[in-house]
Amino acid sequence: MPRSGDEPRTNRHDTIDRIQRTTQATTERRGVAGPKLAIAMLMALAALALIVAGANPGPVTAKKHKHRGKRAGPGLIASDTGTDPDATHFWGKEDCANDSRVQQFTTGGDAHLTATGLPQGDSDFRRMTVFDGDDVWGERCELGWDSRKSPTAFYRPGTHRITAISLRLPSNFPISVNTWQAVMQMKQSGPANNSGGAPIFSLDVWGGRWRLRQALDRTTSTDLRELWSAPAQLNFWTRFIFDVRYSARKKAGYIRVGADLNGDGDISDPGELSRGIHTYTLKLETPGGSPDGLRGGRAIPSHLRAGIYHDDSIPCRSPTGCSVDVDNVQVLRP
Repeated sequence: MPRSGDEPRTNRHDTIDRIQRTTQATTERRGVAGPKLAIAMLMALAALALIVAGANPGPVTAKKHKHRGKRAGPGLIASDTGTDPDATHFWGKEDCANDSRVQQFTTGGDAHLTATGLPQGDSDFRRMTVFDGDDVWGERCELGWDSRKSPTAFYRPGTHRITAISLRLPSNFPISVNTWQAVMQMKQSGPANNSGGAPIFSLDVWGGRWRLRQALDRTTSTDLRELWSAPAQLNFWTRFIFDVRYSARKKAGYIRVGADLNGDGDISDPGELSRGIHTYTLKLETPGGSPDGLRGGRAIPSHLRAGIYHDDSIPCRSPTGCSVDVDNVQVLRP
């Protein structure tokens, strides 16, 4: 894999470690133990971003779920912990064969704290399922509206966002297949002449591994390259944190991902934290097509999607199909 764009060598790793230790100690003093300490990784990177920007994190005053359209805490833009029976209030749309493909469960959800450091206060989560023959622009069941007006169109040129999401692969998820299978996307939004093709970023699972992949180029690419991977396992909530600066320019764009792969509350174990990569993080509009409000050569905003979208050669037979569980989603402004 090309290593051009590696982050310059600084004390950034030392800062992450220091913030993690401080955050974990604070969390333990509050009496939170075990898997819930995984929030430390989110707060560590969020605090790091604030330090780099010369800011200081303030007190948390947010209440859960009341985030759409409000600054419900320092930097918090939006949150979905699965309690709202209508997923479209957060996600905008359900891209599934029918309504029954999206389920809300009230027990068994992710146990981590939210990105604000507050308890979720519930055990709810969402499950998306596909069956052989489902066709919604491919075999998929995803939450997310492909539009620049989407409530999850968080990722715009010049912005810096931290996205936290917890994912679980149930027993009916085909973890060992050897073909593409997306469970989360940061996807260029329509209307745009170049809104199709490969997503700018996709979190896939195949060959028994989580795989962060990026579109091969900023324009009309239909394939992706792998930036980072780590072992995946079934029936286990994995907490992810994506620290991204959004730009179509390599020098201005940046991405780093952390994952608590073993539930021990940190991202300091081998393979849990990717290197920082300076690269393009948005796609470019291409000339032509119907008028869409974007000139050729301008960066296309991206939106968040989560669920399952994969090669339709993967068997997902009735009565179980293939499912992905999603919970505890937050997007923050550092």
